[in-house]
Amino acid sequence: MKCKHDYAVIEDNIHVDEIRYGNGEISVEISGYVIFHCRKCLDIQKKVL
Repeated sequence: MKCKHDYAVIEDNIHVDEIRYGNGEISVEISGYVIFHCRKCLDIQKKVL
């Protein structure tokens, strides 16, 4: 029987850098990772951004 996952975050380390240019243009860079687990079957996942 497959688990209907109910994930919870264990740890996250996310960085958001906003760069504004003189002409009004904005650039957003996102980097980092999130580690989470299923509360039912304890499956652990890591996602890199």
